[in-house]
Amino acid sequence: MEKLRFEFVMKAAADKKSNALMVTSITTPDGEIFDIPAELQEVSLHTELMKTDIYKKIKNTNLKRNQKRNVWILLNAEIKAARENCK
Repeated sequence: MEKLRFEFVMKAAADKKSNALMVTSITTPDGEIFDIPAELQEVSLHTELMKTDIYKKIKNTNLKRNQKRNVWILLNAEIKAARENCK
């Protein structure tokens, strides 16, 4: 099964007063890194990613602003379909 490494970073939200969890980059097992543009970094835009158990664990950790977590996520059928639609 294919897996990708996602980098989650807690950044300032649009109002600059609250925090928002962002996905800033995706890395393949080959080491190829894809940076996500700033306007597409909010996790709320990535609905299939939000359905994974790993995301739920990341969300429940108490991240402070500018802290990051790198996690490997196995791609299920829904994430693969969403990835194919983005190409």
